[in-house]
Amino acid sequence: MASRVTQGVVSVCLRRLIALGVLAFAVVALPATASSTVLVPGDSATSIDVFSDAPGTLIASLTDPFTIDSTGSAILNGVFITKIYQETPTSPYDYYFQVVVSSGTGDAIDAFRTAVFPGSVLTDVYYMTTAPAGSSFVTPTVGNTPSEIERGLDALDVSFFPPPGNTIAPVEASAIIVVRTNVAYYGPGTASILANQSVNAASFAPIPEPGSLLLLGSGLAGLATMARVRQRRRRAGS
Repeated sequence: MASRVTQGVVSVCLRRLIALGVLAFAVVALPATASSTVLVPGDSATSIDVFSDAPGTLIASLTDPFTIDSTGSAILNGVFITKIYQETPTSPYDYYFQVVVSSGTGDAIDAFRTAVFPGSVLTDVYYMTTAPAGSSFVTPTVGNTPSEIERGLDALDVSFFPPPGNTIAPVEASAIIVVRTNVAYYGPGTASILANQSVNAASFAPIPEPGSLLLLGSGLAGLATMARVRQRRRRAGS
């Protein structure tokens, strides 16, 4: 009897926990901008909107050099550029990414993967074919636009193949990938750049709003307390 009571309490708690988690993440997602290219984990897009708005205020910038030695004779040198902008003082952060291959022979960049984007962070994806005025981005090479952007469970995969049309060859620059989010917190992250082999590059990653994590934590504590109270009451009545 006691075992069935305990199982029932746990089942109720789990259902309420799931509902609370969904509510917490939904609250965080509300401020995001609507677009035809909003991606949630598991989504992908091959028709991606062109971004033409001014970036806003620069919050953080990072340019990390990389070298990919694919076969011993095919070596690619370049930089991975990450910038965070804020459109207005109260807006969430927008992430801008670009791959630039400064030199190399015999190979090209097929894709890159961003640093971790937690599942509760909404992502609205675009690309730019011109470098924002006053930025350190390189003017994108004509035709080097993304063929697909896929939102995985923990990152975004930006593809520039099938080759050879869209891959990033030596002395070329990719289109600038813009990812608008619904959060205004960030931390260090690691991106991956793919040719025949992959290499990591330093980048930035969004962090979910602390308020949503506090809400979820408070809910968990409340559910645990509720379960203990119910168990004591039922034991006293048995």
